[in-house]
Formats: sequence, structure tokens, C-alpha cells
Amino acid sequence: MNQRFGSTRPTQSTTRQLPLISLRVQMDIGTPRERQVLSQQLNQGRGRAGSKLSAQQLKSLGSASIPNPMSLILQQPDTLKLTRKQADSLAVLSRLFTQRADALWSPVARYLEALPNDYDGAEAYDRYVTAREKTVDFLMALVPDVKRLLTGSQKRKLPMQITNFLDVRVLKFLRSSSSGDGGAFFIR
Repeated sequence: MNQRFGSTRPTQSTTRQLPLISLRVQMDIGTPRERQVLSQQLNQGRGRAGSKLSAQQLKSLGSASIPNPMSLILQQPDTLKLTRKQADSLAVLSRLFTQRADALWSPVARYLEALPNDYDGAEAYDRYVTAREKTVDFLMALVPDVKRLLTGSQKRKLPMQITNFLDVRVLKFLRSSSSGDGGAFFIR
């Protein structure tokens, strides 16, 4: 016979927690958010009210989604106490990135601007994604050089926004698109 049966005294009762396993799965089943934004921009003046975006506006739409972390670092010389050599080297890397991004996005922007009213949305999006992937690939190639230029103390003083764009994991996520993200994709 169980001597503790029915007992309410805390010293005689044993508390048992049942094991609990939780799993959360999230999946977008619709059109990726960035494809929707691109389609909305391209549809202006092509069956929707408004005027068509210029090549410059379309280039801005694409290239603005990929920040230039070297330029952002150069905007904080006092906080980071950059040496002249560091600033010059970062300026060179920043210029290389800007030139490469421009070379990748300009032809895509001209193509998107010239699209007819009944354009192929899949082809337009594919060109947009290809330009973004190549831009991020180039930035990932520059990140080790940027990190080597900065001291440990300077890296710790960098704002989270810049630090995230010097993190290859974030860049890989950005490369594969912003579709499916729950908003901010920064690693904290």
C-alpha cells in the first residue's frame, strides 16, 4: 500500500514535470515579398496608374537593398579613430564595391526600364536576383579585407548595422533573398 496516497503535505508529494518538446515551422507559400515589390514598381505605367520608373530609379531599388559597409565605417572616423592608412584602404574597398555594384545593376536597370507592358515577370525577377547575388558575392569577398583592416577595439565599437553586414552569415541570408524573413534579419 502507498503510504503517501492522498497526502497533501509538500514533503511527501513528488512533483513530476512531463517532458515537453515544441516545434515551430514557418513557411511562406506565396510570392516572395521582394518579387511583389519589384512587380509593383515595374507595373507602374504598364497597366497600372503612374509613370514607368527610370533606369536610375530601378538601379537604386536594387542596389539600395545591399549596403556598402565600408562607406558606413568611413562615416564614423572619430568614433573608430581610424588611421589615415585604414581610411584610405577602406575608401579603396568602398570604391571597388560601388563600381562593381554599378556595373552589375546598370544593365539590369536598363533591361527593366525597357520592358514592354506584357513583360515576363519571371525573367525580370531572375535578372534582379542574379544582380543581387553577384553583388553580395563580391561584398563577401571584400569582408575579410575589411575585417583585417580594423583592430579588435574598432570592431567592438561598430554599430550593429555595420557589424551585421560584415558577417558572412547575414550576407548569405541576404544573398538568398529577403523572402521568408520575419522582418529584421540581423543577428543579435
